[in-house]
Amino acid sequence: MGDLYEFDDVDAFGVGTVGVPGQRTFFVQVRADGNRVTLKCEKQQVAALGQYLQKLLEDLPSPGDRPLERSLDLVSPVEPPSFTIGAIGLAFDQGLDRFVLMLEEFVSLDPDTGEPDPEEASDAGRIR
Repeated sequence: MGDLYEFDDVDAFGVGTVGVPGQRTFFVQVRADGNRVTLKCEKQQVAALGQYLQKLLEDLPSPGDRPLERSLDLVSPVEPPSFTIGAIGLAFDQGLDRFVLMLEEFVSLDPDTGEPDPEEASDAGRIR
């Protein structure tokens, strides 16, 4: 079984890059309870996540407070990623009044069936 991270309360969630434009690597970093998890992702995933999050936020009342500006930056050194992100799920849980984000490790597809490799999928990492 791959790494499974579940955080009920997150101290910070940020996205950032390492490297120069054209050769950058994109990362998502989650910090909670003194732990830090870094995941590698694609530029398009960051853009889609940001756009969808913005749409969800538009439907919610403005928060009373805002995160500290620098709290969303990647914390250095950026350690090797736990895994590369594949599937992303994002929703707002009204009962808990919080966003729930599920990030799953990239799993390659079987070239014949187009389905995820079952052995690889069962060993994929996840973070919620």
